[in-house]
Amino acid sequence: MKNQKYRGMSPLISSVLLIAIAVTIAGSIFNWVPSLTRSQQHQISNKSTEIVECNPPMIEDVYLDFSTNKSRVLVRGGTGGAYVFSAKVLNTQGGELPLVNASSVPFNISRGDLKVIEFNMSGSLPSCSNFSQAIISSCIIDKFDSRPKCS
Repeated sequence: MKNQKYRGMSPLISSVLLIAIAVTIAGSIFNWVPSLTRSQQHQISNKSTEIVECNPPMIEDVYLDFSTNKSRVLVRGGTGGAYVFSAKVLNTQGGELPLVNASSVPFNISRGDLKVIEFNMSGSLPSCSNFSQAIISSCIIDKFDSRPKCS
């Protein structure tokens, strides 16, 4: 017994075991990948449908009227009806101007319609140069960060 050699597994058995393990792993990956791609494809198609059907309204112009202390944001309806759920005017310090009529937002806007949203500027926007941007949120966010018309 002392002279008996211990030998490992035969090369044929180890090759068969390696092939069996590789086939098992490959089979489980082939079953997992299609379900992953189907769920990703479904999520992507939902987002693209939402964007295509959105028809977002756009900010046409912003007027700052210092005689009445009101800022007017003109919103034009897109190619289809849309629901605007928030509107903001920000000054250069990041302060948000309050709405003149809080019940004016949220609102629905039809195709091509023009809606005027008014904000109170008193104390928050002392000059035209303090205007930062106007933002409306519907299915897509639209920002107006150009120079507004001031009077």
